[in-house]
Formats: sequence, structure tokens, C-alpha cells
Amino acid sequence: MLSYECTISCEAEQQALKYYEKCRNLEVYDEKQRIEYYLLMGEIYLELNKLALSRKYYEQAASIASRYKTRYEENLAIGGLGEIYLRTGDFAQAKPAFRKPIASLNLPSQLLAKANWIHKLAEVYVGEKQFGLADKYFVLATETAQKAKDIIYSLNYQCDRAKNLLELQEYALAQSCLDIIFSSDAVPEISQVRARAFFIHGCMKRTQKNLAGAISSFKKAVDYFEQMRKRMTVSELRIGFFSEAHIASKHLAACYLDKFARHSNSADLDSALFFIELGRNRHLKEIPAVVEHHTKNDSIYAAIADKLRYKQRLWRRAKTICLQDEIVKSLYAEVELEHFALMESRLYLFQTLNDSTTTVIPDTINGLHKKFLNSYQGRILYHFVSGKIYAIVSNRKEIRAIMLPIRVAELRLTIKSLVSMFTSAPDNPHQRIIFQADRAFRLYETLILPIEKLIALPEELIIVPDGILNQLPFEMLLTQDALKNVYLPTDYPDYTDALLLQRYAVGYSSVIFPEEVQQRCDERNIVVFANPAHDINDKEPLSSRGLNVFIPLLYAIKEAKKIANVWDKTQIFIGAAGTKNQLRKVNRSVQIIHFATHAFADSIFDAFSGIIMAASQDSTDDGILMGYEIDDMDFSNCDLVFLVAAIPGRANSCPARGRLGCRAHSLAPAPAPLS
Repeated sequence: MLSYECTISCEAEQQALKYYEKCRNLEVYDEKQRIEYYLLMGEIYLELNKLALSRKYYEQAASIASRYKTRYEENLAIGGLGEIYLRTGDFAQAKPAFRKPIASLNLPSQLLAKANWIHKLAEVYVGEKQFGLADKYFVLATETAQKAKDIIYSLNYQCDRAKNLLELQEYALAQSCLDIIFSSDAVPEISQVRARAFFIHGCMKRTQKNLAGAISSFKKAVDYFEQMRKRMTVSELRIGFFSEAHIASKHLAACYLDKFARHSNSADLDSALFFIELGRNRHLKEIPAVVEHHTKNDSIYAAIADKLRYKQRLWRRAKTICLQDEIVKSLYAEVELEHFALMESRLYLFQTLNDSTTTVIPDTINGLHKKFLNSYQGRILYHFVSGKIYAIVSNRKEIRAIMLPIRVAELRLTIKSLVSMFTSAPDNPHQRIIFQADRAFRLYETLILPIEKLIALPEELIIVPDGILNQLPFEMLLTQDALKNVYLPTDYPDYTDALLLQRYAVGYSSVIFPEEVQQRCDERNIVVFANPAHDINDKEPLSSRGLNVFIPLLYAIKEAKKIANVWDKTQIFIGAAGTKNQLRKVNRSVQIIHFATHAFADSIFDAFSGIIMAASQDSTDDGILMGYEIDDMDFSNCDLVFLVAAIPGRANSCPARGRLGCRAHSLAPAPAPLS
């Protein structure tokens, strides 16, 4: 399924938040204006997928509109709540919420808005798997958009109808909907719809077992996304846009894997590996290109970044000394405002990239399977698409592509039931933190055993995970059934000999094709930053972005000292010594950098994820190493940049995090990333 969650442009977000911030400070409100503010904020946070905040503003707008009997605005707010219900799967509440604005929009000028709510109602029926009813409303939405004379909306609805018709196996009708899109005038605004249409066409051909047709259509979808990328202005460029091209690449790779399974042609495996890498690691390729444009030397960008750091420091200090909630919220709103300003500036710089940085899709890609084969002693690359799970496996002698006997939905439930106990500590952990041995064995049977039956795995094994597998520590899988299904911490662990770590030395990689590593010196220097958010004797919790509380990590200090015990050339910065300025002093002179600290992940825009460091005396230094700052740092002399980060409060919700609430990351562009 293509993702269209983040469609408000950065310019609109920034201007809307500035407008809201200005109006928020007025002493006297005009009630109609206040409703407009709340509707606008609800829409912004909805598009950023911050549903709790969006719901808060829509409910406030609906309450005031109901009190003053402004039915149009009330119905808009209720419709916004309907969108939240739709995204959270509460279809029973979504239907009446969408029907209210549909019933109230009867003027010719309101036809397009009415078409939108009819389309949302169709999506509800898709969610309920009532595809016949959904088709009825997709047709009605398309007809209403045509009456409003909006070709883009009507073609989008045709596209969604075609996708729904695939569920009904009405392939001829679906083809007729797609033909309407393919035959439309080739104006730039049509490209996105055509990209979606070719993606859906590829899905249809794949369902019909027509791999050649599916490959052709998926390639055209990726090509259209690339064309859009070259033409797009910053005002149109939305957060998360490239996820759509990535999904098309994933499906294209799956087609090549199916073709490889049929014909064992290495060229098909080469193509599969190319498109898997394109879908996963595109952002890693583009980071060096962005850095080449010297964001840190751009005066506007640098000024906004300095302002953001200063406001983050004020907000962080306010949280630490426990100021009133209203003051803290006001400071946080200012931080968010600067985030959007920086995002806009960064995207303008991104827009200036040369066309040469755009990926060109070759007709054939030769030799990638050999590169994969020779990368490590043994490798398992997992690939999720359309609910199926593929594994590409190598052992330096041979390479195999396997479809595993488990679906993604079942895998997700099994992994969450296994690891959730370890990612959220209960009040009495000795009784409630359990090890579900039956789940650990079940995962081994579905993820590893089918591979072992077909190919001999060496002792050293690198896992390249996908999706929910990023949260699974493979070492805890069991290679045989235990005596009990569930173990408490007080039970004797008679299962330890069956742990997967007894059979394999497991490592993890976030990249498919690691770069060639040239050792720069005979003896590597290591620098470790341990528990930098706190002074070594500090017991006071320290808050940072997203209302997370970062407590002292005493074991991080022990971890750093253990590293120093086994490697002489280790330099340690603990507590207040671990500042960003200190990192900048050493990042080009050492070969290994190790972080043991807190971090937070921004699932909407990775530039606003951060690593918690110590705040220096500099008034603008907030002590948070942000994603956009990492992009602008030079790690080219490092063989390894390693992050072991505790991410509080979000262990079950953030797909970017991994094993047991902590995730080991490598920071690009270090030449030998590992995780």
C-alpha cells in the first residue's frame, strides 16, 4: 500500500504554525478565528501523523463551532476526527463522522470538498473489507470531482477505485480505470497519479502471475517518481515522499526474486538486489550529496540552526528546573516552529542538487550477487513485500533466495509478544518479565530453520533485517523446544544450550552492500561517550524533546570502562565531558567512535532525531546532537561509528528502533557501517 500520510508542504506547515503562534498570544479571540486556528492545527498534526494532538484541536474546534452554531466548521472538525478514526481503525465512528460533512456540502463551490469526504467514506469500507460498497462510493467520489471539474482529484479517485477492484478480482474494470489515467494529458500534475497507476497495474499483473508485465509496470512507476523528483519545487516536496518510490522498488525486487526462483538466472538476482538496495538505502546515498552543498556554510541555514539550538536549550533547561507547564509548552511550540523553518531551508538546499544525483535505473545490473556473496562469511537479507517474507542467503560458496513459511502480520504479533516484556519494565519485574520460550522456538522454525535445510550457514552470520525484524534479537531464538513454554526470572534457564547464539556469532547490518574498508592505520584509536546527559554523580532526571525523561545510565559508564580494559588506545568522556564540541574535536582523528547514551527518534523527519550529549557552557549549545548536525559532520576517517541508544517510552511503537528498546546504529557516512 502506498503511503500518503504527509502531504502538507513544508511552506504551508511553517506559515500555518507562525500564524497560529502569532494568534495564540492575542489576549482577545474572535471565536470564528479561533475555530479556524484549531481546524488548521488539527490538519497540520493530522498530516504529521501526530494523532493525539490532532484530535485535541479538532475536538476544540467542534466544541466551539457547536456552541456558536457554525455548522459548516463543526462538520469540518467532525470530518477531521473521522480521519483520525479511519487511521486508528475505528471504522464504526469514522462512518458517521464522514457522513456529516457530506450531508452539509451542497453548494457548487463545495463539490470538491464533498468528493473528498465521499472518498474517505469509501476508504472506511475498504478498511472493513466491504469492497463492493467501497466501489460504490469511489464511483460517487469520482463523479462528484468531475462535476467540480477537477481532473487531478477525479483521476486519483479512479486510481483508488482500480486498487479496490483488485480486491474484487474485477481485473477488466480495474484496467479500464487505469487506462483513463494512462490516456490523460501528460501535464506535470499527472505524474504522481500515473506513478500510482503503474504501481497498481504492476500489482494486478503480479497477481495474475504475469511477471514480465509486473516488472514493466513497477519500473515505470519508479521512473515516474524519479521524474517528479527532478521537477518538484520545495513547496510541493512533502515529508516522507520517497517512501512511495521505495515501496515500488520493493515490489519490483520481489518480482525479480520470483523470476529468479523460476529460472535461476543470476541477472534476475542482480536486479532484485539492486532494487532492494534502492528501496532501503536511498537516503544514505543522498546524504553525501547534501553535504557537498555545505549546509553548514549556508548563512540562512546556519542562522536557523543556531536559533533552534538556543531555543532547545531554553526548553531543556525549563524542563530540568520544572517550570510551569504553560511556560514549557510555549517554549516547546517555539522549538517546533524552528524545526519547520529549518526543514524548509534544508529542502531548498536539497532542491539545488545536480540532476546527476538522481538514480538512473539501468536495464541490467551485472555482478551484484557476487558482491553480496563475498561480503561476509554468511549473510541473511530479509525482504518484506505484500505480506510475504523473502530471504536472500549466502555462505561465500553459494547464494539462495527463499520464501519463508510465515506472513508479516503473524511474524509481527509473535515478535511483539516475545520482546514486549523486555521493552517496558513492569512494577514487579521478577514476576512479570517472562521469557516465552515457545515463541522463541517458533521464530527459529520460521526464520532460520527453512534456510538451514537448504544451505549450510557458517558460524559467523550477518543479519540484514527488514521491518519488525529490526526489533528482534536473533540471539535469543531457541533451536529446539524448551521444557516449558514460559520462564520467569526466578526459573532455572535450562534452555540456554539451545539459544541461537550458541550456534552462530550473530551480527547486524543496516546496509546491503558495505563499502570496501581500507585500514588507515595498524592500531585503531577509540573514543567512547558514556552517559553524557548527566554528571557522574547527578541523580536528577533530565528531560529532552518529546517529553521524554532521560535518567542516568550507570551501566553505560561500566560499558565504557570495559572497552578501555580490552583496548589500550581508548579515550573516554563521561557525563559533562561528553559535549558536542568534544565530539567535533575528535571525530576526524579516531577510527572508532562509540556512543552509550539516550536518544530519541522522530518518525516523521529523521533530521529531528537526536542523540543526547552534555550541554556545554556555550549559550546556544543544547547538548542534543541532531540528525541534521550528524549529516554535516565528517566521519570519513572512521571505520566504525557505533550508537547504543536507550530510547525511553517508545520501545513498542518506533520502527526505527530495535532490540529490546535499545538500537545499535551506525552513522553514515562512515566507510564501514555496522550495527
